[in-house]
Amino acid sequence: MEIQFSGILDETLIAQAVKLANQPTRTQRIIRGVMLLVILAAVVFVTYTTVTGTETQPTRWLRILLWVGLLAYFIYQPVLTQRRLTQKIWKSVQAQPRMEGEINPEGVTFTLGDSRQEIPWDKYFRLRKSDEMTILLTKNGMLSMFPRRFFPSSADWSHLHQVIDQHVKIAT
Repeated sequence: MEIQFSGILDETLIAQAVKLANQPTRTQRIIRGVMLLVILAAVVFVTYTTVTGTETQPTRWLRILLWVGLLAYFIYQPVLTQRRLTQKIWKSVQAQPRMEGEINPEGVTFTLGDSRQEIPWDKYFRLRKSDEMTILLTKNGMLSMFPRRFFPSSADWSHLHQVIDQHVKIAT
């Protein structure tokens, strides 16, 4: 059975898809939290040594600026990366934002403007779901987005998830 979908892409929808696709795993969140604590401890230490005068004058402000810069980059890097990727995708589809396709037992077929792409189920390795969108990622970085509003009925939306659960093998 084939499931048809179609709709108009916009920058907000692409931003939601990129954000959902780039959600960190539990391990990544733990590592990022530990790294944040180490950076914060370094900032506090450098600030303390600067204020108490145990640090030599030429290196005081340089170290503070470097650590604060590293902290700012660490905090904002995911946001900047997502924004850049959203803009890159939006630029490529902006001229012809209508996306349509079908989902069948062999895989997914997308038509975006004049371009037609067929992706077999075995190419997908990561799945992300929210109430309003489902994302599939291939190993080479291809993002397939399925916004709920692109499906004509709730039954088609539910059937999409059944087909994905049946065909997509997610590595655990």
